[in-house]
Amino acid sequence: MDAHVWKDPRIVAGTNRLLMKLDEVKNGGSQLGGWKLGLGAPAARNKFQITAPVVGYLLQENLVRPDTSVDISGLVNPMAEAEIAVYFRSEVHPDCSHEDLIQSIEAIGSAIEIVDVDASTDNLEAILAKNIYQRRVVLGPLVSNWNAANVEQSPATVWLNDVPVHEVPDSAALTGRVLDNIQHTARYLRAFNRIIGAGQVLILGAIAPPLSLRDARTVRISVGGLAPLGIELQR
Repeated sequence: MDAHVWKDPRIVAGTNRLLMKLDEVKNGGSQLGGWKLGLGAPAARNKFQITAPVVGYLLQENLVRPDTSVDISGLVNPMAEAEIAVYFRSEVHPDCSHEDLIQSIEAIGSAIEIVDVDASTDNLEAILAKNIYQRRVVLGPLVSNWNAANVEQSPATVWLNDVPVHEVPDSAALTGRVLDNIQHTARYLRAFNRIIGAGQVLILGAIAPPLSLRDARTVRISVGGLAPLGIELQR
C-alpha cells in the first residue's frame, strides 16, 4: 500500500468534503457504522491514477442483515459488489504489528455492497465527496474462528439470478491482503483525524467485477472459509 495516497490533492479535497457530510448527517441523528475501501482494483487505480484504495464511510442505517430484501427502486445505475467485511472489537492503531492488529478483530464475514455508480464523471474529488457511490451493505454471518491466509487464498463465486457469473480463484487478487488493507485504512483515516473504532465494520472492496442490477432479482456470493450470502432485490 502507498503511504502517501492520502496526500493527493484530489483525495484531500474529496475526503474533507466527505467527512463534512458525515459530520452533518451524524448531527442529524445518523450513526457511523464503519468504513469502506473503494477504487482499489487495478483497473480503477489505473483509471484514477492512484496507487492505493480510497476510503468512504458506512452509516449504521445502511447496514443490512442477511435474509433481508433490498429496495433498489430509487437507484439510477445500481450495481453489486462481492466483498469481505471485517468487524472490530477494539480501536485499530495505525502503526501496530500484524499480531496486535489481529487481536483488534472480532470476526470477518462476506458482504454485498450496493452502489449507484455515476458513470457521467471521472472526477475523483467529486466521487469521494459523494461517498464512492455507497448506498447499502448486506452483511453475512460472522466467522470468529478465521485465518486471513485461508480466506485470501480461497476461491469465490458470484451468482446473479442463480447463474454463476464470476469464478475468482484468489479472493485477494483484486483487493490485496486483509491485514494490509486494514492498516492502510487506519493510516489513511489518521491523516484526517479519524479512526477505525471498536464496534465498527470495514469492507475491503470488490473481490470480483461489479454486477449490474438492472435485470437482477437475486445476488449470491460464496467465499471459501466464510458463510455464503444471498440477497433478494425489490423495485
